[in-house]
Amino acid sequence: MTSEIDLVAPPVRIELPGEFWDSQVYAGGLLLFTREGSIRTLDWRQLVAELPIAEELRIVADAALLSNHRLYGAGARELISDPEVRSLLMSKFVRLSQAVVLWDAASRARVSEFENPVPHPHNDSEIHYDQLFLGGTSGLYQIATDPARRGKRTRQKRSDVAVLDLAAAHKTLAVAAGADGLFEAVITDTPHRDLAPLTTVLEETCSSCDWSFESLIASGPKNRLTFAEYDRVPASEPRAGRRIPYVRKFEQLLTESDLFGSEAGESAICWGAHERVYRALGSRVETVRYQPGRATENTPAFLSPEAHQIDMADSGLPPLSARTAAFGSVLELDDALHVIPTLGTSFTIPGEPVSWRVFPRSRDYLNHLHIVYEDRLVIYAFTHDYFADQDRKWSGFEVGRSETAVRTRRKE
Repeated sequence: MTSEIDLVAPPVRIELPGEFWDSQVYAGGLLLFTREGSIRTLDWRQLVAELPIAEELRIVADAALLSNHRLYGAGARELISDPEVRSLLMSKFVRLSQAVVLWDAASRARVSEFENPVPHPHNDSEIHYDQLFLGGTSGLYQIATDPARRGKRTRQKRSDVAVLDLAAAHKTLAVAAGADGLFEAVITDTPHRDLAPLTTVLEETCSSCDWSFESLIASGPKNRLTFAEYDRVPASEPRAGRRIPYVRKFEQLLTESDLFGSEAGESAICWGAHERVYRALGSRVETVRYQPGRATENTPAFLSPEAHQIDMADSGLPPLSARTAAFGSVLELDDALHVIPTLGTSFTIPGEPVSWRVFPRSRDYLNHLHIVYEDRLVIYAFTHDYFADQDRKWSGFEVGRSETAVRTRRKE
């Protein structure tokens, strides 16, 4: 197992000293949940603007840390396909990554701190449509993303169910609730974005969840995988000149055997997001591609599994958890994180984390990996995936279109 990062452009790294429990980045703000039970908000845009870097690196710093979508668009990808532009960008990202930036508490970046109105500690947090959801053993709670600026709005408890994991998309919050199963709740269009009552998706024990288009990927004890497939259907009859709203329609529940052809047992771990579902057994990783929008009578929605070997020692025990992001997949081991990047060789980040997260449903922070240690938060912003072929990578999900796909469409 290698611990040296071998990427075309190493990640940008920022360290923030402190004793934290969790972190979130959303709409230009960084939320830090302290172990004392408070929430610290930091102006992330201002912090990035004040980084002690050369002026000619400001644009790539913004792309790496603030505006992930800038280099994933079709126009940007055409520019990146030019060898000179590609080489220049790579060199700038390499220069940007050469300094570990330690945040200075005396920075002019605006910081505010307020008491967390939710019982501490929580098991997971999620932000969607300007609402912060926190879940733990005492239940599911909802508060504003920045309560310090919105008066003394009190917390709102949405359910007594014990929460292990949260994932939000399509104005819907998915809730993994352990032995109680997997739930979902619609985020309403009311002025306060209230959360509708929870409805049951899966009655089996569920410890983690994520989104695959309109569908949900859930895993439980002994690393069992369930894929709750939903279709995207029009909510009403189409009318000329009017935008048609769409709703999610439940189709079926699929198991690990349905997707991979067999069950690997307790020594494997399953996870996924977007168009990819994964199963890892030691140094062997299998992946299934889900393509609901491209399915036809001759082309199935789930393609046949592909197998890949990674450079990771097989301890005989599965990773504690795993997630996928645009830049690759991350596996949590006993005392380290193992990253399988979309370009380059896999590597480990040593040290046992208090918590960690990626942002697979973000727009601007798809390349972020946040790792909370005992005495600091380390933020990695990976930039290698900008140079990956988005149609062929397997260890992370597809973002935008590759330059090859762009040129192919133009020829058709």
